Amino acid sequence: GVEILENRPYTDGPGGSGQYTHKVYHIGQHIPSWFRSILPKAALRVEEESWNAYPYTRTR
Repeated sequence: GVEILENRPYTDGPGGSGQYTHKVYHIGQHIPSWFRSILPKAALRVEEESWNAYPYTRTR
């Protein structure tokens, strides 16, 4: 699933005013169990930060 840690507007960030989001994607249930068993726990979690101020968008 997706866990939203932060979702807030900003006025002084990249591209001027926009929306900042910080999400964590839990991907463990979407891969085969044999593959999941050889991966470290940290590999089953993907973090995303994004700044959206149309037309400017930055994601890392």
